[in-house]
Amino acid sequence: PNAKPMEMKSAREARFPMSIALEAIQMSVQTARATVDTDRVHILNAIANSPGLDTDPPLEHPNYDAMNNGIRSRFGVAVIVNVARDHPQEVVHFIRTICADAHRTELDLQVPNSGFSNVMLQELSNSMPSGMECLGLGLG
Repeated sequence: PNAKPMEMKSAREARFPMSIALEAIQMSVQTARATVDTDRVHILNAIANSPGLDTDPPLEHPNYDAMNNGIRSRFGVAVIVNVARDHPQEVVHFIRTICADAHRTELDLQVPNSGFSNVMLQELSNSMPSGMECLGLGLG
């Protein structure tokens, strides 16, 4: 009952498998599957702003990259506390993934018990997207 919200979140997510976290920050919309293939085609064409939804979608597109980076970044933020605590050797990779979202303008990282080393903080500083307007960082 007296636990801080961040500690409760961390405890709730503590058992999240690292193997899945590593896969999630490498996901790509262009290789994702859908229950019905026409849905996949429509979704990719919509992301790529293709003129027709029923045509073969492009294999690569800058909008795919932007979407992939956004999804990966959001997932990275969600698991960074556990990564810092349980797999510190992976934190730099997750920081780079989080900061690869060029459209991210705000970032709030709360890493209890100073789970970030100076090297990790330096990487965060070096990797920040140019459009970053607000950074919240709690290390306590």
